[in-house]
Amino acid sequence: MPQSAEHTFSCPVCSHSNEEYTKYCNNCGSEIVIRCQICANRVRSTDIRCENCDFDIPSTRYVKYLTPDMIPEKVTSRVIERLNSHSDPELLWSEVELLGEDDTGRDLARGLLARKADFGGAFTSLSAVWEAPGIGPARFTELVIALGVDTIPHTPTLSQGDTQPAHPRDSASATELEFSYEVMKEGLGPTAGTIIARACSRCASFAPGFNSELGVWEAQVEITGLVLDGEDDNVAVSIQMDERMQPYDWLQPLDKAVPQFQFPAKMQLNNSMIIKAKIKATGEVISLVSRDVPCQAGRIVDWPPYGVRLHSQREINYVDASQPLGPPLLKIGDATTYLTGPAYFFLHRPDIMKYEYIPGDGPRDLPAVRLEWAAMPVDLPTTDMFHHYHVYRSPNPDFGEGGWANVSGAIFENEWVDPNPPSGPLHYRVVCVTKTIFGDNYEAPPGQIKRVEPGISLFRV
Repeated sequence: MPQSAEHTFSCPVCSHSNEEYTKYCNNCGSEIVIRCQICANRVRSTDIRCENCDFDIPSTRYVKYLTPDMIPEKVTSRVIERLNSHSDPELLWSEVELLGEDDTGRDLARGLLARKADFGGAFTSLSAVWEAPGIGPARFTELVIALGVDTIPHTPTLSQGDTQPAHPRDSASATELEFSYEVMKEGLGPTAGTIIARACSRCASFAPGFNSELGVWEAQVEITGLVLDGEDDNVAVSIQMDERMQPYDWLQPLDKAVPQFQFPAKMQLNNSMIIKAKIKATGEVISLVSRDVPCQAGRIVDWPPYGVRLHSQREINYVDASQPLGPPLLKIGDATTYLTGPAYFFLHRPDIMKYEYIPGDGPRDLPAVRLEWAAMPVDLPTTDMFHHYHVYRSPNPDFGEGGWANVSGAIFENEWVDPNPPSGPLHYRVVCVTKTIFGDNYEAPPGQIKRVEPGISLFRV
């Protein structure tokens, strides 16, 4: 039955009429309904303000953090009123929980009360809170949301139900990792600073279940890709996942008493990284690993995890990968990860859209195969990371990853001819490739596998 006009919404991309609050357009697949990253209310992607929390919805849909000038008046008044009502840091801390950061949170609560005393015992503006020592933009954002915003709990799909896909739900996020560091290499002298490493990450969420041991609903998360580059005057770094480690990352509802999994939730990632670092003073390049388990945690309002801020839980020491029992060479201090929106470099799927099997001219001549695939879009977040393509071929995908061979080298257009493939079944797939700050290749997930079948074939009638 057709929907009445007042219960439909036109897609901002293709103008197709969709049922009100459909999350993705039924015609083009564009995201048209999102969750407000502040309060988790449902909003259309074209709305300019959330009706629940009164925050503006930026044209980019997601922001790294809030600043005092972005806070609506009613939220500002509520935060200031609640801050001024506290004199006990433990009580303040119980209201402004920075997830997983017990010691940090208590220190910040004491610092806020000391800051309030400097202003005669009462805050009059959020600028004074913003400038308090140790707060920083990310934790200021968590404080404002905790004290000034009523969040809206909701139950997501997250692969629940017997009609959902059996595979996990993938997502990819434009990612920034801002961290302080100290180089501890002997003979170099004190070298420290702050770096913002940018690019993207990819992860998957699994169907939640009830953890009877902990008495809480929980959903597993798995990081399946990470590439970050950054530098300052002292150091250049390229960061990737240490695939040898198999951590358990997870989501848990903030309200642990709920009868089923819901958002807002706590997200905790426990992943070791490989850091390739160049010390600019000496030109030395070192590959670094950690024997510790880095841990970051933060608040998430929906899946995919866009608009999330994850805070580090402790300092992490990194050692030379070639001397894993050697002394620490790099210490990572306070770190915050920002997932700022979709990452199209990881989300794009270079599926083979057209192919031509060209038979050999003679009995000893090999065939050729012409391939054309979906090109990387332009002018979308992280698509500027794209550098070239690789084409892989396998005689049989059932042989696993070891059966795939890069047969093209670097291809800069979205078409290629395989000049001398072997006879027999042919399977191809294409991957997009970026270059790290050190010129190393990093491959995104491959497109779908295409079996190339000749026009004259046993399987054609």
